[in-house]
Amino acid sequence: MMTCSRMEHVSWHFFYAYPRAFGGLTDLSLHSLRLGESDMPNVPSTCEKLEYLSLENCDAGIESVLQTEHSQLVELIIIFDGFETVELKWLPRLTHLTCQSWLPSQDQYPLPLGHVPQLWVLNLNNAGTTRNKTIKPSEFLGNATVGELDLNFLCERIWIQPEGPKRLAPLLQNLRVVTLRFIHEEYDLMWTLFILEAAPLLDEINMQMSYHTWYSDEEDDYNQNDESTREIFQKAPDLPKWETRHDFSHCNMRKLSIEGFQIEEKFTRYIDRVMEAAVNLELVSLLESRPCLRCEFLPSTVYPRTHKETDLIKKQISGWRSSPIEIEIL
Repeated sequence: MMTCSRMEHVSWHFFYAYPRAFGGLTDLSLHSLRLGESDMPNVPSTCEKLEYLSLENCDAGIESVLQTEHSQLVELIIIFDGFETVELKWLPRLTHLTCQSWLPSQDQYPLPLGHVPQLWVLNLNNAGTTRNKTIKPSEFLGNATVGELDLNFLCERIWIQPEGPKRLAPLLQNLRVVTLRFIHEEYDLMWTLFILEAAPLLDEINMQMSYHTWYSDEEDDYNQNDESTREIFQKAPDLPKWETRHDFSHCNMRKLSIEGFQIEEKFTRYIDRVMEAAVNLELVSLLESRPCLRCEFLPSTVYPRTHKETDLIKKQISGWRSSPIEIEIL
């Protein structure tokens, strides 16, 4: 592994120069490297046994495209890389894919999925801005039918555009668990129901709310008080929107978990709608917000703390269902 500063990428044609040194590798992590044009194409022929590949803060020049083909690769992690597009062309054994923070684009999704028939776990993390294209799930799923979908919005704009079940049902036919992280408090939650409507085998939905923005003047390279920066990172509370059919029902979902729950109509209305659709729901788990891992910020939320408040919430939720349901307030 070779590293350098974030601002000074190293150009190193290591795969071509030292093929024998990499022939037996199963795990490879690259940090802060400027790759040569021949480096990544040489990975399949040089690192024949490679199963795990992590690229962090790497690129191959301005507007570079990374094309990946490998017969043995099982897990791929791409973090803060400067590639304009990463094309997963042929990865027949890939089961886990993580992509964090891609370059803003108004006209394309930077991670098109090609032949990835075994892909099961898909993690996408990105702080959406006004410069980011709103992405339809069918655009990033391609022909993949994942079982676990983890989307992290990093307390910024929602970059997902809901789609109807007719288009999504074939792609979400195997989806069992969906996790939606760091949804900013300005957003409503009803838009998330498009996933429930299109995924017949979905077993649980996990949501995590956020009550502040991660960025700070001390930690990052921009000033939130700058007008242009505020415009880029401004929220869009009127989007996204989704209206589920009134006759829609889901027979498989068993668990709904909301971290950052508050005693607000937005939450109770959402829980009521999920319970109405998920006719066999067994557990509603409501959790208090945790301190921010970056700045230790802890919001002063209206979370039920006393026995009277918790009993009132449990009674209200139980009243929406004729059959018994377990309610956790942790």
